[in-house]
Amino acid sequence: MAKTLSKTGIATGGSITVSQITQSIDALTGVDAYNITISGSAVVTGPVNISGALTANETNIIGSITASGDISASGDIFANNLTLIGDFTSTSATAQFTNITASGNISSSATGSFGRVSTSTLDLDSIQGNWTNAGNTVADLGAITTVDINGGTINGITDLAVADGGTGASTFTDGGVLLGSGTGAITAMAVLTDGQMIVGDGSTDPVAESGATLRTSIGVGTTDSVLFASITSSGAISSSGIITGEGLVISDDATIADNLTVSDTITTTDLIVENNVSGSGTIELAKKLKGSNNRDLGDTTTNLTTTIAPNGCLLSIELDNGTGGSKDLTHSLLPVATSLGRHFTIVCQKAANSTCEYAITTQDSSVLQGLIINEADGRTAISNRTTMTIGVSDTDRGDRFDLFCDGVYWYIYGFRLGAEGDITLG
Repeated sequence: MAKTLSKTGIATGGSITVSQITQSIDALTGVDAYNITISGSAVVTGPVNISGALTANETNIIGSITASGDISASGDIFANNLTLIGDFTSTSATAQFTNITASGNISSSATGSFGRVSTSTLDLDSIQGNWTNAGNTVADLGAITTVDINGGTINGITDLAVADGGTGASTFTDGGVLLGSGTGAITAMAVLTDGQMIVGDGSTDPVAESGATLRTSIGVGTTDSVLFASITSSGAISSSGIITGEGLVISDDATIADNLTVSDTITTTDLIVENNVSGSGTIELAKKLKGSNNRDLGDTTTNLTTTIAPNGCLLSIELDNGTGGSKDLTHSLLPVATSLGRHFTIVCQKAANSTCEYAITTQDSSVLQGLIINEADGRTAISNRTTMTIGVSDTDRGDRFDLFCDGVYWYIYGFRLGAEGDITLG
């Protein structure tokens, strides 16, 4: 049992024994065990080594405290360094330390102020105020249920999974189109080249295509037929293939280098067809035909089908700037067996030059009948003929020819400004 320091026997004017003096030395040097109770303040300039328990109302230590036992305080503890092997408990005191190194537990219900705490285990119910850990690394923060990040930056996270809100990839192709892969990483296509488009097939990843491959994929390949519900053009439409439409409006010239198939109505000012015209619809030409070579048909035969010359139409022709030839424009009448009741009118809108010829021919022999009035010198009777040709430079503006069929003959009646000698019947 520890002894207690005593002043018994010490009186003013009396004698002091050695034991009365050495008890203090033995207590402070640890030669003998004494209980020391300090009611005031204890100021220690050197280290304090405590092998037992330290109980203090208030302790102010400038040096270090090293304890293998417990330190408990109801007062204030101030120290530069605190090294603990045991536990430190503060119930109501204020603890202020520059450094604490502990292998035991540190607990306090009071306020603690520490310059640095070094510990193998940190158990916190909560953190009051801000926590700054700049420049340091937390190797394993464990599972965090809720994180509120409302500022700063997050670095060092690579390939964040799609399921966690990331892309699953660290880098992407600059300018590449991103492709989803379910829960797999997002991938990036190569940068599209000039003229490329992305084309899908409904099942696999889309691909970049261009040229003939692209045209085939979108249905406009070189051998594909393109169907338009309606086309309105203020300029020329040229085609080397087939154009089909259900209502084609062309407000200016149209050049078609191949066949023209009409399923409805085409309305146009000028139409050039360098091959066949067919179909079940009609072509409203603003009643004009032009040639393909310098506005001249150039040795072209036009079959006057229902599509090129609707029944009862007024068909206007231009013959100028021609390149010459035996017949610059020939209108071929349909066979009489299929033309009962057909009739139309041809008017020359523009006079021919010195190289143009104009002809009307039948597909049946000797079925052309009629009468042509020539202003210059009288009449030309037509009886059982196959062709009628108006010679070079003698087709004039205002020349008119009316044609109709009774199922047996084609009848032609006309008025022209030229001479009878310019008409050749065959």
